[in-house]
Amino acid sequence: FEFIELLNVGEKTMYIGDVTLAGGIEFPLSESAVQALEPGGRVVFASDVEAFALRYGTEGIALGGEFVGRLANGGERIALLRGEEVIQDFSYNDRAPWPEIPDAYGHSLALGDPQPGIDLSNPLQWTADTAIGGSPGSAGNVVPPVWVNEILANSGLEAPD
Repeated sequence: FEFIELLNVGEKTMYIGDVTLAGGIEFPLSESAVQALEPGGRVVFASDVEAFALRYGTEGIALGGEFVGRLANGGERIALLRGEEVIQDFSYNDRAPWPEIPDAYGHSLALGDPQPGIDLSNPLQWTADTAIGGSPGSAGNVVPPVWVNEILANSGLEAPD
């Protein structure tokens, strides 16, 4: 049930038919069922399209096709190339400071806050989807990177609680 999802975080429609997915997996997007991504649009590529459809269904999921190769559980390089132009090139990992839950418990590795220009090689940009198996085709269920930072419960000796 391996899959990889592309998301257009830009403000314009992006033609992807001349892009190649490379690294541990290979897929020329010229063979994709989806050739363009609207802003906010997503397309999912799976290792086995039939098995993917049985597990996740296809309603609301733009399924682009079946890639060749496997996504390494321990991490590897992923690249999006347009000819010689590198659109993205990064490596993920399964050891801290990268999220370790996806490797051990079946959650997908997901961007915490997808936006243009972020460094995908930075493990702090990634989190685990809260759904076991991930949530392909949607924004997912990621825990926002917000936490209680500081509390002052009593501002002085004379202030009542």
